Amino acid sequence: MFKTCMIDSVIGSRLSIRRIAAGLDKAALADRIGATEQRLAAFEAGEARIDPRSMLTLCRVLDVQVGYFFEPWTGAMEPAEPVRLLAAE
Repeated sequence: MFKTCMIDSVIGSRLSIRRIAAGLDKAALADRIGATEQRLAAFEAGEARIDPRSMLTLCRVLDVQVGYFFEPWTGAMEPAEPVRLLAAE
Protein backbone atom coordinates (compact mmCIF):
# COMPACT_ATOMS: atom_id res chain seq x y z
CA MET A 1 0.00 0.00 0.00
CA PHE A 2 1.21 3.51 -0.84
CA LYS A 3 2.24 5.65 2.10
CA THR A 4 1.23 9.29 1.69
CA CYS A 5 4.10 11.72 1.98
CA MET A 6 4.17 15.51 2.18
CA ILE A 7 5.54 15.90 -1.36
CA ASP A 8 2.70 13.88 -2.91
CA SER A 9 0.17 15.84 -0.85
CA VAL A 10 1.55 19.20 -2.00
CA ILE A 11 1.71 18.10 -5.65
CA GLY A 12 -1.86 16.79 -5.37
CA SER A 13 -3.05 20.03 -3.84
CA ARG A 14 -1.42 22.03 -6.63
CA LEU A 15 -3.10 19.73 -9.16
CA SER A 16 -6.47 20.39 -7.55
CA ILE A 17 -5.90 24.15 -7.51
CA ARG A 18 -4.94 24.15 -11.20
CA ARG A 19 -7.88 21.91 -12.18
CA ILE A 20 -10.34 24.24 -10.46
CA ALA A 21 -8.67 27.31 -12.01
CA ALA A 22 -9.06 25.66 -15.43
CA GLY A 23 -12.79 25.25 -14.78
CA LEU A 24 -12.69 21.45 -14.90
CA ASP A 25 -14.41 19.05 -12.56
CA LYS A 26 -12.74 15.77 -11.65
CA ALA A 27 -14.73 13.76 -14.18
CA ALA A 28 -13.79 16.06 -17.07
CA LEU A 29 -10.08 16.13 -16.24
CA ALA A 30 -9.98 12.38 -15.62
CA ASP A 31 -11.55 11.80 -19.03
CA ARG A 32 -9.05 14.12 -20.73
CA ILE A 33 -6.06 12.36 -19.20
CA GLY A 34 -7.40 8.84 -19.69
CA ALA A 35 -7.77 8.04 -15.99
CA THR A 36 -10.67 7.21 -13.75
CA GLU A 37 -12.18 9.87 -11.53
CA GLN A 38 -11.13 7.78 -8.53
CA ARG A 39 -7.50 7.74 -9.74
CA LEU A 40 -7.51 11.51 -10.21
CA ALA A 41 -9.03 11.93 -6.72
CA ALA A 42 -6.18 9.78 -5.33
CA PHE A 43 -3.62 11.99 -7.13
CA GLU A 44 -5.20 15.14 -5.69
CA ALA A 45 -5.35 13.69 -2.18
CA GLY A 46 -1.70 12.63 -2.35
CA GLU A 47 -2.79 9.02 -1.93
CA ALA A 48 -1.27 7.96 -5.26
CA ARG A 49 1.98 9.13 -6.80
CA ILE A 50 1.59 10.66 -10.26
CA ASP A 51 3.53 8.61 -12.79
CA PRO A 52 5.62 10.44 -15.44
CA ARG A 53 3.23 9.79 -18.34
CA SER A 54 0.25 11.07 -16.35
CA MET A 55 2.28 14.09 -15.16
CA LEU A 56 3.13 15.08 -18.74
CA THR A 57 -0.48 14.60 -19.84
CA LEU A 58 -1.72 16.68 -16.90
CA CYS A 59 0.75 19.44 -17.78
CA ARG A 60 -0.43 19.47 -21.39
CA VAL A 61 -4.14 19.50 -20.51
CA LEU A 62 -3.75 22.07 -17.71
CA ASP A 63 -1.29 24.21 -19.72
CA VAL A 64 1.46 24.24 -17.09
CA GLN A 65 5.13 23.28 -17.06
CA VAL A 66 6.20 20.32 -14.94
CA GLY A 67 7.97 22.79 -12.64
CA TYR A 68 4.58 24.20 -11.59
CA PHE A 69 4.08 21.18 -9.36
CA PHE A 70 7.50 21.58 -7.73
CA GLU A 71 7.58 25.37 -7.17
CA PRO A 72 7.24 25.13 -3.37
CA TRP A 73 10.75 23.67 -3.12
CA THR A 74 14.03 25.50 -3.55
CA GLY A 75 16.46 22.61 -3.65
CA ALA A 76 15.31 21.30 -0.27
CA MET A 77 12.73 18.67 0.50
CA GLU A 78 10.69 21.05 2.62
CA PRO A 79 8.44 23.81 1.22
CA ALA A 80 10.12 27.21 0.90
CA GLU A 81 6.91 28.80 2.16
CA PRO A 82 3.75 27.53 3.83
CA VAL A 83 1.59 25.49 1.49
CA ARG A 84 -2.19 25.44 1.78
CA LEU A 85 -3.57 21.96 1.17
CA LEU A 86 -7.06 21.61 -0.25
CA ALA A 87 -9.43 19.00 1.05
CA ALA A 88 -10.66 16.59 -1.58
CA GLU A 89 -13.95 17.59 -3.14
